[in-house]
Amino acid sequence: KCISQSYWVFVVQYFVEFIWLLAFKDNYSLWEINNFSSLSLLSIVTVEKAPLYLLYPLSAFNLWELAFITLICSTLIRHAGIAINKILLVLFCAYILPLLCWIAIVCYINMLNTL
Repeated sequence: KCISQSYWVFVVQYFVEFIWLLAFKDNYSLWEINNFSSLSLLSIVTVEKAPLYLLYPLSAFNLWELAFITLICSTLIRHAGIAINKILLVLFCAYILPLLCWIAIVCYINMLNTL
């Protein structure tokens, strides 16, 4: 229950991104909309100059992921009374490590496609 409640962070993320795109009505290209990722490392770099294989990793590392992890930790501490060390170990093994593996796989596939 605690983890499913934490997924609301991503609902808020998409809502904020939708409002952002509506509020600042520029003539966005499909490329810009596809690569729009709020509060991520991708927003720091120039998207057009970044290598294609780095677009996904740069968009995956964002403050929304950090908020998700923080919310999971805080709700499990508050409701389940589990120690922070155990929570961080489980989160690392069950969420962070698979996420990093997925990012590496996507990066590798994107590198192969750019050759």
